[in-house]
Amino acid sequence: MRCQWESSSLSLSLQDEGYDRSLLRAGDPAPDRFTRLMLRFYRSLNKRTGLRIGMFETLKAHFMVVDQTHRDDTVAQIHCIVQKAG
Repeated sequence: MRCQWESSSLSLSLQDEGYDRSLLRAGDPAPDRFTRLMLRFYRSLNKRTGLRIGMFETLKAHFMVVDQTHRDDTVAQIHCIVQKAG
């Protein structure tokens, strides 16, 4: 989409307080369907029983996407101020 107006960027900043960048992942969260199925099963079992299995915890830490914005102390937003010319 093309913008019809001339404008200039006054300010552009990333606000990411409390955001842990080591948890960021790009691409497919799990390489194959079997791994995704096993992680889904383990997550469900863990929620219902509280059972923790080391091998699955390692897989979960490596492949599962973490949405950090659900925590109360985390802010993740892009702040952009644009001025229309003319």
